[in-house]
Amino acid sequence: SSVIVQRAAGLPFVAVAATSHTNPEARMFGLATSPSSPARSLADLKGRSLAVARQTIVDFLADVFLEAAGRPDSFMTRRDIRKIPVRLQMLIAGQVDAALFPEPLLSIVEQAGGRVIMDDRGLDMPLAVVALRAELADAERVRAFRAALVRAALAVNADQARSRALLLELRLIPPQLGDSFRMPPVDLDKVPHRLPSRELFDAYVAWLVKNGVLAEPGGAAPPDRPAPPRYEETVWADDAAPLP
Repeated sequence: SSVIVQRAAGLPFVAVAATSHTNPEARMFGLATSPSSPARSLADLKGRSLAVARQTIVDFLADVFLEAAGRPDSFMTRRDIRKIPVRLQMLIAGQVDAALFPEPLLSIVEQAGGRVIMDDRGLDMPLAVVALRAELADAERVRAFRAALVRAALAVNADQARSRALLLELRLIPPQLGDSFRMPPVDLDKVPHRLPSRELFDAYVAWLVKNGVLAEPGGAAPPDRPAPPRYEETVWADDAAPLP
């Protein structure tokens, strides 16, 4: 959604590669409860506080999760806590009832006694993309960039232990997880070439309109809400077969 907002604001970025995608075998994002919460299911969280970073992927996924469960987006009371470490600390301390996180933070919550009651394994969508300025997004550069991502993914998949040690060294995996965290292999059928579909793009736009970030498509755009960009100018036209 950030690329859509940037493009609407006149910044000429184009999404060219996916770096993360949902995986039916491994969760990427999930809704977790506080260790002190008695909730065992989503039904137990009606009216309870849900910590998210508003107008980000976690806020969008909160709506997706609730819709999939047949609940309105007002089912829980959302609190905008943008800094992930603060959000995590507040959840573990019981200052909020639930929060939405990516891995490996979900594993930390479970380690502290919380529960993950919903996750994204049933979804089929890219979760993170890389965008280039439009003048740099030509076919040669995009293919070279994607090829570099494929090489990196192959290296990660080939030696999980080495990759986990590097992530620990770079503090991208919290040290308290140690060797217990198992990274899911990168699915090269989806990363890096599976960019948001037009349907998903339209869903993002509708969500941003509903949240007052963008103006209604085709309508007059007020000064504080730009008109949505076109799909063709925001998402790279993937006219090449997936790289091996």
